[in-house]
Amino acid sequence: MVLNFLERFFPNSCTSCGARIPVRNFLCEHCENQIKGPLLENFSISYINKTYAFWWYEPPMNDLIKAYKFQGRFRLAEQFAEMLFKMIFKFNIDGTIIPVPTTFSALRKRGFDTNALILKKLNRKLDITVLNALTALRRPMPQSRLSGNDRVISVKGKFQLVNSTLKLPERVILFDDVITTGATVSRMC
Repeated sequence: MVLNFLERFFPNSCTSCGARIPVRNFLCEHCENQIKGPLLENFSISYINKTYAFWWYEPPMNDLIKAYKFQGRFRLAEQFAEMLFKMIFKFNIDGTIIPVPTTFSALRKRGFDTNALILKKLNRKLDITVLNALTALRRPMPQSRLSGNDRVISVKGKFQLVNSTLKLPERVILFDDVITTGATVSRMC
């Protein structure tokens, strides 16, 4: 009854194509079927053994990510956690997860830590170990606005361990919501 009211007076549209959809959804069936994943990608990133991704950064996934990160659609964390859950089982991924930290300014602007929220939702589905071992030291230009070489320069010196005496586990999974050039993750290793 409540959903019928919401759909009548507050219609919802697909985050990617704009088609009308039920209130609880983010994508129409057509756009949802466009998502290819999970994927095992072989990016060439310094110090990283394997790179996994659930999606290509193309419609409709890039539209969902932009809505999540820049339009305050934090409920999408549940959908991303479900995708991550499927990926972990498909590729038998095991290890301690270390999220790439959000800068203080991004946290203040968004009101939530994008990676931490996804992992919190994932932890409800799966008993995982998340170690918040990194901190962002300074506020660089947002990576999404930079070229490949500028991204590498931008993240230099941006992250450090929260405790210099912290002993990291042997097997670590570095988690970030988007990977393009690999500049961020390669600078953390």
